[in-house]
Amino acid sequence: LYVTPEKLAKTCIAIDEVHCASQWGHDFRPDYKFLHVLKRQFSNVPIIGLTATATTEIIVDIENMLGLNVDKCLVLRTSYNRENLNYYVSLIWYLFVTIDYTEDVSSELKNFGLKVAPYHANLDFNYRSRVHSDWSQGRIQVIVATVAFGMGIDKADVRFVIHFSSSKSLENYYQESGRAGRDSNSADCILMWRFSDLFRLASMVSSERTGIAKLYEMVGYCIDPDMCRRFLISKNLGDASWSTDDCKNACDNCQRKSTNKSGESHIFKVNQMIISVDLLNYCFTTRSKSNMASVHEITNC
Repeated sequence: LYVTPEKLAKTCIAIDEVHCASQWGHDFRPDYKFLHVLKRQFSNVPIIGLTATATTEIIVDIENMLGLNVDKCLVLRTSYNRENLNYYVSLIWYLFVTIDYTEDVSSELKNFGLKVAPYHANLDFNYRSRVHSDWSQGRIQVIVATVAFGMGIDKADVRFVIHFSSSKSLENYYQESGRAGRDSNSADCILMWRFSDLFRLASMVSSERTGIAKLYEMVGYCIDPDMCRRFLISKNLGDASWSTDDCKNACDNCQRKSTNKSGESHIFKVNQMIISVDLLNYCFTTRSKSNMASVHEITNC
């Protein structure tokens, strides 16, 4: 981006995905820290930061990181509850997500007569651009993708977002699943996860400042047998204005409670105990004492 200082001084600076500036965020990018020079160089130019996922802690960190005058900052927040999204979680045992797997699933879905395409980072750039264009214009119904398919996606009529593995944090999951139903019509967000997700993700996020703690929160979301899924997401993101009564059976836990399927709830609780023990063992055997989260953090996931 090339722009003269004169033009920049007369406009507004917009920072998208501003949560990336916070080390407490789920997608911290070190280069975002250098954006504070904008306020120093152009002190009279208004700055707006945009994000779909920022807790109160992250907002404070962003204000400090960007060198903003907190007394003059205006923070506008909307509820994290999107009423048209339905949340479901399922424990599975046999799937393992790889780049090759996206192509395998894509081929299988084509056998059902669906217009499907795989999408991952190893594919040719021109092919990926064509897939994105075909999907945006409705020539492709389903994309089977890794996280390489993400930034800049804004298609209004997405009816399903199906995760075949857990995200590394609830913030990530909220942002990824939130690509569904942007036309305000009903859409389903389905998460299928397995034990191997936890250990694979733990090794990936162990070096991040809050990586393990956020993974615990994601695990807690997956294994909770009773609490409303939407409430769990809102609570994690610091939205205390929302009540579980507002869910209206738009998640699997609320549906289960409304139909009194207590047997399924007991199965969930057994799974919860097993996973907690496995995760504790993993953390205590692989994490160094200097980086180890407290027992309180682990047992509260």
